Amino acid sequence: MKRFAVIILACIAEAAFGQIGTSLEPNKADVSPDVTALVRGNNTFAWELFQQTSQNKGNIVISPFSVSTALAMTYAGARGTTAEEMAKVLRFDLPGDRFHAANRELLDELTGDREATHQLYVANALWGQRGYPFHSDFMRISKERYLATNRELDFAGNSKQSRETINRWVAEQTKDKIKELFVPADDDKLRTTRLVLTNAIYFKALWNSPFPKSQTKDAPFEVSAADKPKVSMMHSGRIPLQSHLGADFDFIEIPYHGDRMSMVVLLPRLQGGLAEAEKRLTAAELQKGLAQLAPISAYLVMPRFKITFRTSLKNDLQTMGMKIPFADGADFSAMSSFQPLKIGDVVHKAFFDVDETGTEAAAATGSGIVMASLGTTFTIDHPFLALIRDRRTGSILFIARVSDPRS
Repeated sequence: MKRFAVIILACIAEAAFGQIGTSLEPNKADVSPDVTALVRGNNTFAWELFQQTSQNKGNIVISPFSVSTALAMTYAGARGTTAEEMAKVLRFDLPGDRFHAANRELLDELTGDREATHQLYVANALWGQRGYPFHSDFMRISKERYLATNRELDFAGNSKQSRETINRWVAEQTKDKIKELFVPADDDKLRTTRLVLTNAIYFKALWNSPFPKSQTKDAPFEVSAADKPKVSMMHSGRIPLQSHLGADFDFIEIPYHGDRMSMVVLLPRLQGGLAEAEKRLTAAELQKGLAQLAPISAYLVMPRFKITFRTSLKNDLQTMGMKIPFADGADFSAMSSFQPLKIGDVVHKAFFDVDETGTEAAAATGSGIVMASLGTTFTIDHPFLALIRDRRTGSILFIARVSDPRS
């Protein structure tokens, strides 16, 4: 029987608003050229993956950083055309150990700031079939470059217990926000699994400028031309933001306390135009828009919302061109030479919560059109996108589509 590896991805983001700040200047750091190249490739893949998953209707949230990290660990075990295809689709542009070393440097950059005013936890783990012989070099790379713990389970003999063990680990790493990454229906495929790779990410931060709860009011949100329900809309005072008016989107950056992290909202300039605007927006144009953000003092009106999203990314990745790693001819001989291995599935689940005391964030800085009017108000009252990004490295951690705040 053909044996295969299943890659499991988990991400969680939750944040809280807090103290008022004024600086929108990004934190400066000496980021190496390899980390810069890694982030550039990751962010290109982030938008390409989101455009593929956006074929799903309704609210969506993914952590492309989580996906890239888990598949980077998998890539360490790939060889030949399997590795070439993964590198092409996932935008892994650095050669050899420089790639894995850059991932470790990026991980340290994101999680090693002891003075950070936000919480960002990233955990990796390998779950191997008990007694299965994996190559020591593969296990060493996972441990040294990704700080992954190595644990054994009996998938073949007790897939239910294995599922429950992994789910408990995911719940612990995500503060109980992701409680059932695996579901009972997954037990059959787990029985033929020889390795599960997991990544979990948890984020929490304070807003620079909180939304007063007393100012939250019900107001229409145009889900569609025929559906304009009243939802809870939060109202800020005049606060420092960054903005850029693009061809299809208004870019609005909302900073977090400490100014390292922020949320960037992409609001379609035409109501009802999100679907078409999503299709036209490329990764290069997204980066250009983020680079043209400029300071502004403005009022902000936006809805409260909460999203939980679970999906298999197997078909999405295959459509993007990553087919060999899922096929019987896959070459993961750097993982193990005992039996042929392939990727069985890539399962992803994410949580996104925004209210007066919590939200998730993405960040970017740059120059561009400066809107000088102190009376400017950004009203986010129709479907929009939200990015969560680390401003120091430029890494996009989360991407969400909010079609209906009620869902």
